[in-house]
Amino acid sequence: MVQNKIEINYAGLTAKPLVEHMTTLTCVSNYVGGDLAGNALWLGYPIRQLLAQAQPLPGADMVLSTSHDGWTASTPLPVLTDPHREALLAVGMNGEPLPIEHGFPVRMVVPGLY
Repeated sequence: MVQNKIEINYAGLTAKPLVEHMTTLTCVSNYVGGDLAGNALWLGYPIRQLLAQAQPLPGADMVLSTSHDGWTASTPLPVLTDPHREALLAVGMNGEPLPIEHGFPVRMVVPGLY
């Protein structure tokens, strides 16, 4: 539900002006006081900028993402377009390429959501 369909590959994504943000994430399966949480310096491209190019149509309220292993998630557009939330398509973590265990080659990093 966008005015401009956008397709981007890894080379195209990494050629964009990437930004870094320190973000704390907690795994959805973490229990209260559990250790499945951590801080990282994420390198990526702001999702809100891609959405600005795509121009979601009236009535669009979510972005559906699907991982390589088939896991899917829907993320509200207002969360992804909030300039204070810094949602990224991340390609790096703590000064290194994104590790496989954290989603290599690219993962969505959305502060404040699991």
